[in-house]
Amino acid sequence: MEEKRPVTLYQFEYQIILFRMQALCEKGITPNQFAKEMAELHWLITVLIPVNGLYCDFDTSEISVEILTLYDTNYIVVFKFPYPDRAPLAKYGGVVINSKGVKYYTLERSQYKDEEGWMLGSMSPEGNHSNYGSVNDCTSALEFAQLLENKGFLVKNLWCRIRKLFGISNKDN
Repeated sequence: MEEKRPVTLYQFEYQIILFRMQALCEKGITPNQFAKEMAELHWLITVLIPVNGLYCDFDTSEISVEILTLYDTNYIVVFKFPYPDRAPLAKYGGVVINSKGVKYYTLERSQYKDEEGWMLGSMSPEGNHSNYGSVNDCTSALEFAQLLENKGFLVKNLWCRIRKLFGISNKDN
């Protein structure tokens, strides 16, 4: 029997999630179904990883996931990871599914010289990495989604843009 190989937290955050995202992109499923399947954390950890001869060398109970829907046009599968003790580990990872496509964003621990902070990064389904610079820490999945919105990565439908233009909140409808 072949010995199982460890998956580090870094590999889980930047390779396993990306691998799952790529596989779902090939299925041609609806955004809603994509989000549901992407959020199947238990299946990912207990089935997909072991079937491939791997095991997680970190406490998987510290990972959680939730699906957020913003503006009826964006599904965001937000993974909360164990608090990162070093760069470039992530605190949050968010798979955004919308009319722009599918992209994976991370709130990463960063270190520049002797200063520690946070940066926003992303990975495309093809594995291309982008760095969007320093950002403030986020304390919740919703706050992370709002950071993505503030950076312009979410799609707003016409009525959302009109409400924002005229200062009308969603509860005023």
